[in-house]
Formats: sequence, C-alpha cells, structure tokens
Amino acid sequence: MVMTSKMMFLVLSIFAIKASASLDASVGKFGLSEAWEFDHLNDEAKPLANASKPKLSLIETDEDADPAKKDDDESIDAASDSPDQAPAMPSKFLAMQPADPASGSVPKSLESLSAALGGQDSGAANTAQSRKMTTASMEAAIMELMSGKSAFGATPMGGSVQKIVDILTKTMPKVKDAHKADQDELFNLDRQLGKCFSSRDGSLRAAAPWNVKYKKESNSHKRCRGDEAVRHTSKTSCLAEQAAKYQVKVLKCNFFASESRNYGSTFNNREIVTKTASETVEGYIGRISSTICGKHDHGRNGQRKITGGWGGGLAKGMFDKYLRAKHACEVATSEYNKKVRECREKIHQYNVKKAKCNSFQVDMDARSCKHAILLKDTCEQYAGCYMSRRKAFEIVQAQVKMEERDRKAEWRGLRRISCLIGAFADGQINDKEIDACKAKGVSTDHLTIKYPVIPVFTKCETTKLYPATGAYKRVEFAPLPTLAKGQASVPCSGVEEIPTRPMKGSPKTCRCSRVTLEGHYHAGPLVM
Repeated sequence: MVMTSKMMFLVLSIFAIKASASLDASVGKFGLSEAWEFDHLNDEAKPLANASKPKLSLIETDEDADPAKKDDDESIDAASDSPDQAPAMPSKFLAMQPADPASGSVPKSLESLSAALGGQDSGAANTAQSRKMTTASMEAAIMELMSGKSAFGATPMGGSVQKIVDILTKTMPKVKDAHKADQDELFNLDRQLGKCFSSRDGSLRAAAPWNVKYKKESNSHKRCRGDEAVRHTSKTSCLAEQAAKYQVKVLKCNFFASESRNYGSTFNNREIVTKTASETVEGYIGRISSTICGKHDHGRNGQRKITGGWGGGLAKGMFDKYLRAKHACEVATSEYNKKVRECREKIHQYNVKKAKCNSFQVDMDARSCKHAILLKDTCEQYAGCYMSRRKAFEIVQAQVKMEERDRKAEWRGLRRISCLIGAFADGQINDKEIDACKAKGVSTDHLTIKYPVIPVFTKCETTKLYPATGAYKRVEFAPLPTLAKGQASVPCSGVEEIPTRPMKGSPKTCRCSRVTLEGHYHAGPLVM
C-alpha cells in the first residue's frame, strides 16, 4: 500500500506540473483546491489528509517543498508493516500486469492513454490544438488512475507509465517542430515583405531608361525649336519683302499700262498731229517732232552730242517713254517672282523644321508619359504590396507570440513530467527526487522566436513631368523662343494630374499631397 500511495503521489505531481504549465488549464478545472490534499483518495491515505502538503504546482516557480512532506512519507512507510499491506511492488515495473480476466477488457485509463498515443501519429497535423487534445487525454487518464477508477490502485502502473513516456517522446519533438514552423513562417513572410522593396527597385530601374529617352528628346526638342524660330523669322521677313515688291510691281506695271494706252490710241495721236489755225508751220512741225520723236537737244545746227533715247530715237520721245515703262514693269515683275520663289522655299524649310520639332515633341511627350505611368504603377503596387503583406506579417506575428508563450510553458511542463517519470523508473520516488525535479531549471531558449524587424515603408516618389501638367509646361515650353512655342500637348491618359494646392477657403494649415492608391477608390458619402 505504501508503494501504491507513492505512485498516486507521483501521478498527482505529474498532473499538477502539467496543469501549471498549460495556460488553458486551471486548478478549478478538475475540482481540486490549491492545497492538493489527499482526503479524496482511498482510506489508506486518510492519515495524510491533515498534513500540510506542498503546492506541487510550485515546481513551475521553483519554490522549496514543504518539510512536512517527509513526515508524511515516513507515516506511509510505517503503515506498510501492517499484515494487511499489499504485496510489494516489483523493482522493475515496465511490464504491465494483465487486466482482470473476468472483465475481459483493458482499463479505461489505458484506453485513454492509447488513444492519446494514437493521436501522436507522425502523419497527423502538428498543431497546438492536436497537442492540447493529446495532453488533455493524458491528463484525463492520469485523473482516472489517481481517483482509482482503473487498475492503477490495484496493479502496478508500469504499462501506463511506459505509454506516458511514449507520449512525451513523441510530443516534445513536435513542440520543436511547431517552433520551427512558426519561425520559418515568420522568415517567409519577412522575405515576402522584402520582395515588395526588391520588386519596387526593379520596376524603378525598368522605368529609368524611359526617363533617359525623355531627357534626350527634350534636348532635341529645345534645339529644334530654336532653329524653327530662326526659320520662322526668315520666312516672315521674306514674306514682308515679297509684299513690298508686289506693290512696286503693281505700280510699275500700272504705269506701263497707262503709257501704252496713251501712245496706242488713234484718238490721242490724231489730236497730236492736228494743226490749229493760229499755229505756224515751224511751230507745228516742232511740236509734232518733240512730242513723237523727243526733244532736240543737239543745238540749232546739230553741233551738240547727247545720248539718244531708247529705241534709237531721241530721249523722252513716245517710243523712249514706252520702252522705259515697259522695262520697269518687267523688272519689277521679275524681282517679285524671284522673291516669291525664295519665300516659298523658306516656307517649305520652316514647315519641314516645324514638323520635325513637332515629332520631337510627340516623342518627348510619349516618353515622359510612359515614365510617369511606370512610376505611378510602381508606387501603387509597392504601397499595396507593403500594406497587405505587413498586415499579414503582423497578424501572424501576434499569433506566434501567443503560441511561443504557450509553447514554452508546455515545454517546461513536459520536461518536469519527464524528470518525475525518470525518477520513478526504479519503482520508487521520494521527496528529494521530487524537489530535484522541481528545482531543476528548464531552458526554453531554443524555443525563443527570432522576430524579423519590419522594414520601414519608404516614400515612393512619382513625377510631375508629364504632358499637360504645369511643371511640365514650365520645364519644357517656358524656355522656348517666342516664335516657336510648340504645339499643344495631348494630356497623359495614364496619369491624371491632381492639384495639390488647397482650394480657396481652406484652413491656412491645410496641406495637400498626392497619395498612391492601388485599385479603384471611392470616398463614399460626404459628411457636411
């Protein structure tokens, strides 16, 4: 009976350690008081009811055991001298005695332990819930053995202890596996979060060549617009000269037309050759000669030599005047036509240069727009990736912290249960061995989770240098010559310009900044 009482004392110690190790278990769960009195056991333990028993759960806190426990053990040894005592326990108990043949069944406690052991199948999922169910089954079996509902009170418990050892042997590695699984999951989530940064950096590197192309086209566009302005000035000057020569041509040719009408009219010529009644013959001949032939400046006797007029006659004669007017009209017309051809060439050169500059501008707008779209998409994807993966990391991290705490408590309980089972391997256990297990330090450093440091969300800079924005116009069009300001740019469809200036009436402290969002955003109903 002494050996049986010690066995029950061991089982009660094991249960107390496990109950204190599990965060989900409590003393009241099994209807036990913290005093851990033995008045609920069989009659042989009645003398121990009034003894001051130690709080076996204090093994978890490493406090000293109550000295009264040693006296209780001595009283138990004394009771063993009674002729009614039970047969002595074999020193080696690992071979469990068979159950009562009359019953034809295995005790319920062994069935529970077997079921708990069966729950430790290597193929089963290693979760906190499964381990908790296995531990609960083992605790229930120990309770049945302790309360005498099974063969524990009448037979050696070697087989039961062996099954507990088997459960411990398979449970403790799974605690380590659960720790490794949580650690690996945190590292994996941290790597996934880090991929947001690497993906962002890769996308930024992919967008950089478009910015280089945009700058190249920008320089070409500015140089081209400078040449365009020069050609525009040349064209404008040419057209002005062309207009002036046209006026000269009109005047000269109109005068020639007038002279031609005067000299080619029979009526006018008849008036010239008609002699008046008072006109002398010499005067009549002199008038006709000077009007038609020209002025006679050679002297009265023809001794003075002067240059004659056009057409071989005298100067200022009808033929001379006609030929001079005709020549002036022809020269003016020729100069005008020559200027027209010159201006046409300059207009053509200007149009070609302008078209080329417009082509540079289109390419510049397209590349700047492409660069802006890539930056916007990169920043939006980076923000969405970071926020979602950080949230997933924080959720798992909070769960792992709780599981880490529970796992350490479970490990301490399992290690101390293992210590007590080992102390009972020789079939005996005493206060010294229990105190040694209670005082034994259990390290849980190997179950400490290494929590990765969450990288800080860094600002992802977009650009405002894309078509139709104020910044783009100031950089690309403000420096251009006045005569070559370029064509109107088509707005960038992939990036909508968002004004960052507070609206009129906003508080003075109001500041607006662009926020990158992934997906469609709807502000919802407004509150007035």
